Parts: sequence; C-alpha cells; structure tokens
Amino acid sequence: MSRVLLSLILCVALLGCSTNARVHLKGGRVIAGGIAKSTSDQLWIKSGDCTEMVFTRDQVEDIDHPGLVPAIVGTVMTVAGGVQMGISLVTLINAQDPDPFDDVDEEDEDAVIAGALGAAGGGLFLSAGMTLMIVYWIMYGNSTRRADAFEAALESPTFMVLGDPLDHGALRIGMGWRF
Repeated sequence: MSRVLLSLILCVALLGCSTNARVHLKGGRVIAGGIAKSTSDQLWIKSGDCTEMVFTRDQVEDIDHPGLVPAIVGTVMTVAGGVQMGISLVTLINAQDPDPFDDVDEEDEDAVIAGALGAAGGGLFLSAGMTLMIVYWIMYGNSTRRADAFEAALESPTFMVLGDPLDHGALRIGMGWRF
C-alpha cells in the first residue's frame, strides 16, 4: 500500500510542474513562457505561439523557473533506487550457499528471489529517477542561465553594519542568497 501511495504522490508532484517559466508581474498577473534571454534591465519571454514579450525591471516581481520539483524528485528516486539495489545485491550475496553440493533450503531460495526482485525493482526506480533528474536539471539550468543577468540585478545584497558605523574599523557583512 505504501508503494502505491508513494507512486501517486510522485505522479501528482510531476503533473503539477510545467515546462514554462512563470513570470510574476507586479500587478498580480502571471505570464508563462520560455525565457529567451535577459539583460540586467530587460527579460525576453517566448510564449507558446512563438511571440516574444519584453518586460522591464519595474514590471517583474519574481520568476519561477521550470523543472526544479521534478529534478529533486528524480534525484531522490535515483538515490532510493541505488540504495534498494545495493540492499538487494547484499541480500543475494549473503543468500549464496558456500557449499554447492549441500541441499538448498527454502530460506535460501526465498532470499534469492527477494534479492533478485528487489534488485530489479531498484533498477527500474534508479533508471526512471535518473531520467527525470537529468532532463529536469538541464531544463532548470537552461532557464536560470538565460535569466541570470536579469535576476542578478534583482537580488541586491543586504548590508548590515556591526559595531560603530562612524568607526573606520566597523565590520561590514554582505548577505545574498541564490537558490
């Protein structure tokens, strides 16, 4: 039952993701499309009908890039599939009888079957996860790379002064995070 629930959660998470960037404008409007290019002052969005729209800095509030959620899901699936395969292979190795002329008991047969099925299932999970991971990390990277000049100008670091601001030896710390 838990595997069915996990599969449903993964499907819903992937269906909620788009291949287009979502540009949130300051008036509350949201534009979906592919990011064509950017400068520090302008952002070009290509819509589904191949028309390009240009937005200036004072129009844009935020940019949501496509592919981050399925890329993370694919990474988790890849790790989970690799762990499952590793555990299953250890089970298979431990189930091997050191004496080939000895009678094989039922426990050994069950362990071999469980290990083989676990390794096969882990391999399927691993390959599906790697596909999602690679495709969507590339998609996310391409979108953020095209909008990098525009977003870098959007994010101005916050400066906080520690100590006396009139003192020339005051420590200044710049904080800025990019995700």
